[in-house]
Amino acid sequence: MRRTYSTAKEFLIRQIPSTDAKRILESYLALPDKSNEPVEVNELFARLLASAQNANMKAGVVGGSIGGIDNLGNALFSFDPSKVEKSFANNPGGLLEHIVKVLKPRGLVRKTPRSIWPKYCKTILSSAAFFGQFRDGEDFYDWANHLYQDQRSIAALPMILAAEVEGIGYPLACDFLKELGFVKLWKTRCSRY
Repeated sequence: MRRTYSTAKEFLIRQIPSTDAKRILESYLALPDKSNEPVEVNELFARLLASAQNANMKAGVVGGSIGGIDNLGNALFSFDPSKVEKSFANNPGGLLEHIVKVLKPRGLVRKTPRSIWPKYCKTILSSAAFFGQFRDGEDFYDWANHLYQDQRSIAALPMILAAEVEGIGYPLACDFLKELGFVKLWKTRCSRY
């Protein structure tokens, strides 16, 4: 097992186009646990939407067409999940029209149900509904840490996110949680993905 790990690590170091490749890789392997450092719900909402666009061609179609995912905040009331949910609940088409009007994405915005933008709007709305359950970022972290601190329930954390938020599977839920600092989860459960 150690030999496989060492070989994989050496391979990754060779793939990083930098003279500092080893340090870069080590920084990812030694991420600090920040599971007790809550961020605001608006930031959580923005980060989940950033993770959600990491699948397939979404980053180019979504973030690439609007000048980066941060610009989505201009159409989503500064990433306020409550306002998004109140304004567009059960109306992903209306949300898409609003995004097109406010952000004017470059390129063709396909509106067929299986296209990226309509599916991403469903992700936005289900994310808004999910975060609407929490009073604030601290409330989310209290809930998440309840699962995260118990070895018997730690795997449930990304599973719940994947079930609650449309378009977020287990790997993207793990990515989101890792970026928030829930690194023990990444090291024990999500690294397989």
